[in-house]
Amino acid sequence: MTSLFCRGNRSAALLARQLTLAATVWLATTVGTAWAVDTVWNFNGDLSAALGTSSMTYRGDTATVIQFGTTSSFGLPSLFGRLPRQPYGVEPVPDDLAPKYTGGRYVGAPLDGTRAGTYWVNTYALETRPLYQLESLTLHEAVPGHHLQGALSKELEGLPPFRRYSYVNAFGEGWGLYSERLGIEAGFYQDPYSDFGRLSYEMWRACRLVVDTGIHAMGWTRQRAIDYMAERTALSRHEITTEVDRYISWPGQALAYKMGELRIRELRARAEKQLGVRFDVRAFHDAVLANGSVPLDVLERQIDEFIASRK
Repeated sequence: MTSLFCRGNRSAALLARQLTLAATVWLATTVGTAWAVDTVWNFNGDLSAALGTSSMTYRGDTATVIQFGTTSSFGLPSLFGRLPRQPYGVEPVPDDLAPKYTGGRYVGAPLDGTRAGTYWVNTYALETRPLYQLESLTLHEAVPGHHLQGALSKELEGLPPFRRYSYVNAFGEGWGLYSERLGIEAGFYQDPYSDFGRLSYEMWRACRLVVDTGIHAMGWTRQRAIDYMAERTALSRHEITTEVDRYISWPGQALAYKMGELRIRELRARAEKQLGVRFDVRAFHDAVLANGSVPLDVLERQIDEFIASRK
């Protein structure tokens, strides 16, 4: 637990510098360099509160948010050899769930296939939800993230139902985080606004390593966890409190995201190094998803076999 706590702190410190630079560039393009430098570099405490002074921080309405959720399929054929047949739709989080719900979530299609998968976007208190995070959220929850991975898993043949429909958190959420980074290769994050959102999500996940271990292994209070995230992330205070409450009620789940993503990135680096010019990113992604949601040690054997078959 201590090593994870320290790793999260180191990642957060590195990302803090990147976030500060990205925020300065973004604000300089909208409100002027002098104001941007003064706002970002000289605030004390809550990063989201500092950015909230900009009229560009929150924008959009429900229709805009829902429409944006359908755009993330761009560029998929260049990254995947096999794509799912099942479509997905975008809907608001139901009103009875929305006030305490996360920013978004993927809800898989029923086993009988009577409807498509659904990407839920939380439009409750929209003025507290920065649109700059929507690209990362959509890539994570829809495609190439949870929808693509889950739909392909359901289409696998020759496997018992429990294998086709099971969900290993480290694999599934690790794939979701990895998918956010794939947005760079697919041509997303083209302006400083959305790139700041990408980095803010990376910071959020680094802080999870600290907060989860802090709460469950080091005696942190709820308020200490909230303060830690408010001082380092660009999440709104509303999102931070709902997230911390989730970590309290679900020990270890927040760790699964970053640990899974790091393993997938390590395996890709291994494949790139060993295969050199023979490395094919489409084939690599197909190999990662070839057997559905699996434990990380099984995934490692799977990719080692893929590498051996390509040499």
